[in-house]
Amino acid sequence: MRREVFTNRKVLGGVFVILALISLSFVTSRDRTRLTSAECILRDALSPVISFVAESTRGCRDAIGALLHAGSLRAENEELRMELARLQAEILQLKEYQRENERLRKLLDFDAQAPYKMMAARVIGRDPANWLSVLIINKGKKNGIQRNMAVVTFEGLVGRIISVTNTTATVLLITDPKSAVGGVLDRSRDLVLVEGQTMDPGLLSVKALTSDVDIRVGDSVISSGYGGIFPKGIMIGRISSISEGKYRVSKRAVAEPAVDFARLEEVLVITGK
Repeated sequence: MRREVFTNRKVLGGVFVILALISLSFVTSRDRTRLTSAECILRDALSPVISFVAESTRGCRDAIGALLHAGSLRAENEELRMELARLQAEILQLKEYQRENERLRKLLDFDAQAPYKMMAARVIGRDPANWLSVLIINKGKKNGIQRNMAVVTFEGLVGRIISVTNTTATVLLITDPKSAVGGVLDRSRDLVLVEGQTMDPGLLSVKALTSDVDIRVGDSVISSGYGGIFPKGIMIGRISSISEGKYRVSKRAVAEPAVDFARLEEVLVITGK
């Protein structure tokens, strides 16, 4: 162990002496254009060492430069990634604004053509356990909203107001099993009763009120206007399947709602004629 320490000290001492001689050769000749014989001999003897030191210094300098450049590139890449994320977020926001603008434009067009007064409202809440049963809108008593007002979109019938606070209202959707709407088949003019389904949430059960009803797959079902809540002529849905009722006395049908309740974001509340 001591021998290794002694050897290392000798090597370090030799390196120190060589570096000292190199420095001395440059210091003594710094202010002169000609070298002495001793300086020439020393310079020639140390030239391999001088070259080695120069190459080593250049290599270290290049390595340090490469490391600094790599650090600069990493920082630049991080800035570019952050900028890309920001731009992607802005693009998504712009697309959402565009979709919302299209929906509102359709609502305004429907409002302008409808024969009754309506108020636009935004959907602000839904029950995760009953997504197709009720929703909450951002208009309430202070906006003139009352219970049993009909709620629609440009696609068709949504439901009716069942409770109201000062600033919000709860809407019972026509797809809820507790909902019942008087309807009429647009083609045959036969009266039907439209209810929400328990077995197939999101679909509508259509019950014929007479045994000789003329009903076909693809028929449009619109509101009949009977009952005093829903105005006449609002689209409810289309018949998708038909089956015989109990004892084959009546017919039962299933209809797909005209409104896409899963993606409903804005509605219109009918406030008067």
